[in-house]
Amino acid sequence: MRLRMIGLALSALALASSAPAPGILPHEVVDRPEYRTISLEFDAVDEKPVCMLEDWVLTGGPGGGPVVLEVAGKRYPLKSGAVGRCERDCVVRLVKGYAQNTHIPYEAFELPEALDEAPKTVNATLVASSCEGTKPLREESYKATEWMPLGSSEQEICRVFGEVTRWENRDRIRNARQIGESSRKVPDYDRQQLPGGAIFDYYLSRPDAEMADPKEFSRDFRFYILGERARVAGAPRLRQMRDFLISALPPASEIRDFGGEGESVRFKQSNAFGVYMPAMCRMQDLCRPHGVVRTSHKLPCGDIQELPR
Repeated sequence: MRLRMIGLALSALALASSAPAPGILPHEVVDRPEYRTISLEFDAVDEKPVCMLEDWVLTGGPGGGPVVLEVAGKRYPLKSGAVGRCERDCVVRLVKGYAQNTHIPYEAFELPEALDEAPKTVNATLVASSCEGTKPLREESYKATEWMPLGSSEQEICRVFGEVTRWENRDRIRNARQIGESSRKVPDYDRQQLPGGAIFDYYLSRPDAEMADPKEFSRDFRFYILGERARVAGAPRLRQMRDFLISALPPASEIRDFGGEGESVRFKQSNAFGVYMPAMCRMQDLCRPHGVVRTSHKLPCGDIQELPR
């Protein structure tokens, strides 16, 4: 059950080292009565870095005190000592795509068990801290490509897929240089993430309405399944190619104007690398008539199981 926090701002004030003025940050509360826990969650959404205190819940409540849980007309302040106070290096610097979550058990508010299922409100305000003096994160130097339209033809989609394979090759070479391994070494992919595995089967059980979400988390699984369902149903190749391409996008890729006329993608460097192999296999087959840039390693395509018909 997601609850908007008191004092929730409409947009984040992202702060770089050159802009130290603090502001209110938007955040959410997730109530998990099954675990008797309240989660206070902030997601960085701006291109510029934003900073916050690690122990902000100790000063983010009324009058600069601890946060307060309000249930059934009664206030339950965070009790003293329930959350440790940070002593050094207390400013957390975040960039787009990263989150800072604080999980607080009900016991920290001394909430009676009889109120576990009751509606709750958290009286708290998350104030950004100055980023002055903080060390820039490695991610802040990561580069991104220009936006690439997905297009409306097989040739255009395959052209973008060619860029996917080039980016994938560069990612593997970059990673190999960092860890001293051959860029042609085939990773031991987790079978649970491939068709027939438990992780994959979880997403396979979900209806289409829950799958077509462009957000990065589990996008590779979800759109691969949509593509396979379209393929089994005999849908046009263009429809299949679009779903498989979105599944094959490198980690940290972004999609703009999803489903619209200006639908575009761009790739970004990240701490993760490696595209989803089943989608790469399907795209290589579909794009073979239009030419394809091969990956730098052998794809385990012969080991990909079919989806149930």
